[in-house]
Amino acid sequence: MQHDPYVPPRADVDPVPVPPRVEQLASGAQRFLNLLIDLVGYYGLAIVIEAIILLADRRLMALLLEGPGAYLFAWAVYLLYYVPSETLFGRTLGKLITRTRTVSASGATASFAQILGRTMTRWMPFEALTFLRSQPIGLHDKWSGTRVVSNRLYPET
Repeated sequence: MQHDPYVPPRADVDPVPVPPRVEQLASGAQRFLNLLIDLVGYYGLAIVIEAIILLADRRLMALLLEGPGAYLFAWAVYLLYYVPSETLFGRTLGKLITRTRTVSASGATASFAQILGRTMTRWMPFEALTFLRSQPIGLHDKWSGTRVVSNRLYPET
């Protein structure tokens, strides 16, 4: 057998393993910061919608600021802020800034029904503080089958 100098050398080499995607629950501090940032986003959206309504019809604006109209308006803005952003992107403004996202408890993309249930559960009094326990899973996470995880691609080295 002749040696061919133009043939590339052969070696048995194992491919370099790709580190797995690591998803860990967001910390209580991240969750609290999400809450604060999302409150600012919610109120900002409410102000924009109020300004548009005010420009369109002052009488409608007066109805929205009195009695049950104010409560319904707050609910509508709340749903408008959370449901589309978490359904389409898995995150709100707060989660974007803190690099966290909403997923189902299994780690898959959360469904529309899960996000809707999660958003509606948030209206319970003091529910926002239920994630401040040692394991940061709030009632809106538990009841909707969702979790908020850190957006980390690789484990810390």
